[in-house]
Amino acid sequence: MRIRNALMLASGFAMLAFFAMRADYFARTASQTFDEGAHLVAGVSYWRTGDFRLNPEHPPLLKLYWTIPIAFRSDVEFKPNDDDWKRKDHWRIADEFLYGGANDHFARLLAARRMNIALGVLLVFLIGWWAYRMWGNGAGLLACALAAFDPNLAAFAAIVSMDLGLALFALAAVYCLWEYTRNGSRYWFIAAGVAIGLALAAKFSAVLMVAGLGIAAVAYVLAGNALRPAEISDPRGKRLSSMVTAFVRLGLIAAAVVVVAYFGIHALDWPRGLKQQLVRGDKGDPHFFLNGEISSTGWWHYFPFAMAIKSPPGTIVLALISVAAFRFGRRFESRDLAFIVVPAAIYFAAMMASKINIGWRVILPAYPAFTLIAARSATLVPTNRIGRLIGVGVIMAAVVPGVLDLRHLGKELSYCNGVIVGRSDLHEQLGDSNIDWGQGLKSLANELRQRGDPVIYFSYAGTARPEAYGIRHDRLPSWGQFHPPPTDRVDLSGRVLVAVSVSNLQGTYLPDPTLYRWLLERDPISRTDGSIWLFDITGDPDAIDRIRSLAGRR
Repeated sequence: MRIRNALMLASGFAMLAFFAMRADYFARTASQTFDEGAHLVAGVSYWRTGDFRLNPEHPPLLKLYWTIPIAFRSDVEFKPNDDDWKRKDHWRIADEFLYGGANDHFARLLAARRMNIALGVLLVFLIGWWAYRMWGNGAGLLACALAAFDPNLAAFAAIVSMDLGLALFALAAVYCLWEYTRNGSRYWFIAAGVAIGLALAAKFSAVLMVAGLGIAAVAYVLAGNALRPAEISDPRGKRLSSMVTAFVRLGLIAAAVVVVAYFGIHALDWPRGLKQQLVRGDKGDPHFFLNGEISSTGWWHYFPFAMAIKSPPGTIVLALISVAAFRFGRRFESRDLAFIVVPAAIYFAAMMASKINIGWRVILPAYPAFTLIAARSATLVPTNRIGRLIGVGVIMAAVVPGVLDLRHLGKELSYCNGVIVGRSDLHEQLGDSNIDWGQGLKSLANELRQRGDPVIYFSYAGTARPEAYGIRHDRLPSWGQFHPPPTDRVDLSGRVLVAVSVSNLQGTYLPDPTLYRWLLERDPISRTDGSIWLFDITGDPDAIDRIRSLAGRR
């Protein structure tokens, strides 16, 4: 038994190491995504100035955490333009911070990304640990495997974005309360309050998860249970009254964490930021892409569709088996349903209703519950020899392909499972951070080096500077570029290459959505990492004239 447990433990740590290495590989091979610069410079500004004016649409906790490795370095300068600082223009300040000096911008970005990878490892560990606590070694190992080999989790662990951090803190909060209902330890109660505070200080949408957690606790008590085991014999009214007191205490602990995250004196920035997020849609015209259509209002079915396309097939199959066979194996107890399913379901439903259709990442905080449900399938394996072989075989068939599939290595952000939609067709179904978040500059640069490093026409959707990645280009109408265009010009006597980000091919954010769609009638010579397509229009005078006109060369 000791040997078996040791093997289980070693396997778990090996999977955590695999996850960290995969995420780190993606972190090293992906260029700056759209929001990363703003998050990075905001965090540095908080540490250097104590002023929280930049990027107020997100709380400061994760930005402070990510920038710990660089904020206190003497060689990292933070001298924003006075006008940009007064206008709170974090986009231009970020552009100058990353690319305006002589230092390597990517080294700063990678240091922050590796801080987020550490959070990703903790998330995978917590998913596996909770499954082990509920259903034993097999479920714990399976949960860890499903999470560790999930390309989506690896991608968002490797990017400076709030979604994974919120997923970790939200899962920690519900787990701590789950443990508290088992033994009533005040340490688990305090830990739950701290985790709730960390979630609220990470992203404003955490309020939805907190609301779901509150509803779950109420439902759990109304079902005849108690938050503290010692109160189980109390009348229902007393248990409900005790629960209200517990909510207040949790709220005070969480509020203290939020106040600390804002350095105390800026704590009122949290409600101001929440208000700004609530009216965000009223201040602009959002653009969302689904199944070839662009909408400013979104679709209620967007997230179920995205989840069906982006989730690994093995996780989907095992989750369906677990639900279909809910009467068999180790069953869900009432506390399991309350603290795993209810908060995640409410969060997911709220995101569907909000129709903020900017990518699978929005529902990431609800995703660990899906993985845990799938992991329960390990308890369905029969005890007899033949049944056990069949059960283990089914589980291995669901998990192993994800381990051996190297097609998505370095391309995790544009991952799709191939069941409903293949990689070659993903651009027809989903956009934004599901496929193109500006991460493909390194892949494009590598492709161009193999072709002699020519000057190309380029329409890039992102806030990074392509020239900082060695891409010589003649700029076409783009989205997200805040600096003057480069002076390079395409040599029309040689090969004429055109690179266009998928977001611009779709036209989601361009004034004229059809500007580049005519290129989709052609086969690209490379799709790089999936986010930028490269076309060869050599010898096609009509196409060349069209591109030259877009570049303002006619």
